[in-house]
Amino acid sequence: MAADFLSSNYGLVMVASEASYGTDQIDADLIANNDVVFQLVEGCTVTPIGTIVRPAIIRATHDVSEHVYIENGASVSMSGLLTGKESTAGDPPEYAAVLKASNFAETIVGATSATYNTATVRQDGMTVYKHEFGLDGTESRLTHTEGVQGNISFSLEANNFAKWAFSGTGSSFNKPTDDLQYFEASSGKPLLDVDGAGITYTGAYGYSAKSPMICKSMTVTAGGTTYNVSTVNIDVAFGTGTLDTVNGVTTYAQIFNTRGDDSPVTGSFLLVSSGADYDDVLSKWPAGTASALVFTVTDGTDTISFSIPNAQLGDPSGGDVSGVRTYEIPFFGAVNSTAGNDSLSITYT
Repeated sequence: MAADFLSSNYGLVMVASEASYGTDQIDADLIANNDVVFQLVEGCTVTPIGTIVRPAIIRATHDVSEHVYIENGASVSMSGLLTGKESTAGDPPEYAAVLKASNFAETIVGATSATYNTATVRQDGMTVYKHEFGLDGTESRLTHTEGVQGNISFSLEANNFAKWAFSGTGSSFNKPTDDLQYFEASSGKPLLDVDGAGITYTGAYGYSAKSPMICKSMTVTAGGTTYNVSTVNIDVAFGTGTLDTVNGVTTYAQIFNTRGDDSPVTGSFLLVSSGADYDDVLSKWPAGTASALVFTVTDGTDTISFSIPNAQLGDPSGGDVSGVRTYEIPFFGAVNSTAGNDSLSITYT
């Protein structure tokens, strides 16, 4: 077959929460004929992390010495579109693995809701697959990593798609040097497992059945008062650390999330409302008092609520939209001292 040009935008991205940290969950799911959902992402990169080590030795020439490449893991960057619950009330969203890899603990209330709370206890690692398909033929190449942990942020803008963005680190990286055709390009049907062995896959596969959520109804409630807003940005603000040990391999032993320098959940919202609302919200921030902050976005079928039960407002900065006064108001979240591990909760109904 003639050489094929690969496309960075024509392909598949899959994620899965790992039953055992650092173990390829997607490969196990394919072999077990579990259903596969291709994620609604706008971008995904899985890039090797490595170090070139060159000894500083005394030698008889000015020329440099040989080097050794030390492979660690991979950096992962993904941006995707927020959708609601997978199907019926109580279902998680189809990208739940991304939330859990961002240190959110999952609570499912059957036929009612799926809720995700920031957690201190380390949550599930994530396996990430990215397949790049060929433009000229059926060639496809796979990059993947396991044990992924990282941070997630959200951006909500009126009359636009609600979005999430994830950045993190994986504990391994495969070198995408072989044409393995894991998936048939025209149908997306799995053909091979991660070792290149043929499989007869009988599970369901395909793209998400959910439509991306458009922010056509979005409000913020601060201290019991509801305001109209045009944009909301939320950053969970976890830092990602790596653990290196002399354990017989050069890859990271474990990835973990940390608050680092006491970084809180942060964000901002753009207030576009009446003068009475301005007076009300602008009276709250100088006092430094904490109150509940709730952002809600709905498309009429699905609703996603972001709750910060112990939030403080920061110093607003003025702006304008078409000559209308706006205020960009930052906020900071902290745990509720009586509950803990609840600085941000996300509920799908």
